[in-house]
Amino acid sequence: IYLQAPVDTLLNRIAKRGINYEQHIDSTYLDRLSQGYARFFHDYDAAPLLIVNAAHVDLVNSDAAYQELLAQIERVKTGRHYFNPMPVSL
Repeated sequence: IYLQAPVDTLLNRIAKRGINYEQHIDSTYLDRLSQGYARFFHDYDAAPLLIVNAAHVDLVNSDAAYQELLAQIERVKTGRHYFNPMPVSL
């Protein structure tokens, strides 16, 4: 399962979470990490893959969103799949 979100979204979530040691994570580092994951999963075919657009979904505080993701995971048996959940107000 590969959760994708823009770096700005990741930084906002890090700030909201408020974990002290995460507050100093640099946007350049996150951008490079995100690009690395994107390159890796672009050609990944060793196992079933679910790519989730996590930009506008709150999997932590929304049980409905979490349950929807679980349902998607259960459907993935082989190959590459994309899940683009409906945006919710964060």
